[in-house]
Amino acid sequence: MLKILAVAGIAVSSAATASAQDQTVKAVYIHDQRPFLCGALFQLLSDAHAEDKDRQVYDHYSAKFNLSFERAKASIRNAGGDSDDAHLKMQEAVNSMGKLLAREKAMTGHLLSSCERS
Repeated sequence: MLKILAVAGIAVSSAATASAQDQTVKAVYIHDQRPFLCGALFQLLSDAHAEDKDRQVYDHYSAKFNLSFERAKASIRNAGGDSDDAHLKMQEAVNSMGKLLAREKAMTGHLLSSCERS
């Protein structure tokens, strides 16, 4: 299991091994947080447009989410994790982003502008 610490948009993950005598860090991995943050935003926006008669906006955000999620999975795999780790981390990002945007609605436009460029 990966231990993850977010630092300025980049998460530092470490795989630790425990022995009877001591606990040491075996390796340190770094993965990019951006695909998780943008993927979470795109998922929330696609959910918000799921019932629209015109599916164009829903399809746009769904496609953006899928692309972000593929990037997120690749980032986690490169850091030594697996698809289960990526799914869990993305769900955590969606939950956190939902709470943040419920409090700070004005941030949606700024985040979307940044994420649309990626």
